[in-house]
Amino acid sequence: MLTNGGNDARFDNKIQTCVMEGCPSEASMKADIDNAVAETRTVLEQIHALAPNATISLMG
Repeated sequence: MLTNGGNDARFDNKIQTCVMEGCPSEASMKADIDNAVAETRTVLEQIHALAPNATISLMG
């Protein structure tokens, strides 16, 4: 089972930065989310390549 959530987009660091220094830009947040999605896609493709008959449960 795989999960994808705020930690994959580094929201914990973003929240800490927001409290201490000011909130990051919307573009920065979007870039981190897009990167987390791309990384998840890559992992799913790798799993499928190694185990094409596997059942994958992706939870968010």
